[in-house]
Amino acid sequence: MGSVLGLRQRCTCQRGFRDIPLQVWKPGQVFGLVMPLDDVYEVHVRGYQDGTLDAEIEVSREYLEHLTCGSHPYNHHLLEIQGNTRFLLKS
Repeated sequence: MGSVLGLRQRCTCQRGFRDIPLQVWKPGQVFGLVMPLDDVYEVHVRGYQDGTLDAEIEVSREYLEHLTCGSHPYNHHLLEIQGNTRFLLKS
């Protein structure tokens, strides 16, 4: 499953996602990438040991509200960028 997950990580990086050193790690998570959507929001994609991905939308880390507003599921963004790669979404 590691090579599939590596492909998914590279695929999201090629679309503007970047690795971030400081983040909350969820159980089974092996990578986390972020991409700004606009001046206020960013998408956070996580990859897990079982080969699945999930995405959340949240206020950018550049704002204090990032600490208080929380995040919301945003998996449809993964479906928009998947192209020929089939992502397995975390349920």
